[in-house]
Amino acid sequence: MESVEGMNESILVLGEKYDRMEQAEKILNNFEDKMAEIEEKVKDKEPPTVLILFGVPVSYLVATEDSYVGDLVRRAGGVNAVPDKGVEYIASNTENLRQSNPDIILKMAHGMPEEVVEMFDKEFKENDIWKHFQSRTRWPRLSL
Repeated sequence: MESVEGMNESILVLGEKYDRMEQAEKILNNFEDKMAEIEEKVKDKEPPTVLILFGVPVSYLVATEDSYVGDLVRRAGGVNAVPDKGVEYIASNTENLRQSNPDIILKMAHGMPEEVVEMFDKEFKENDIWKHFQSRTRWPRLSL
């Protein structure tokens, strides 16, 4: 999925394919209600700049606004610190990331989450560049 719209379409396709349209529509309605609630909460707030690190075992990529999580951050009132368009994820070096000056660093674990969390913990402890970021770091606990 590249966006919330893509997720919604997938849910509807699965609901239709498995004759579960009522359940699919309930999921979508709940999600839309939650998103509307979040959008209302943040509408008058200064949007934070968010650097999204998408961790996979032994490495990480930077998620752009064109990724699913980037779309969620935008909908929640954030501004992606890496404005690249046309791709979902990019490789970047930490010096370039530092120059983006994010308010928040959002770390997402994908694939093997225990290993990715361990990798991020080691990276943020051992790589001195992260000490020069003024950002708050977040491990999201998402439930939709």
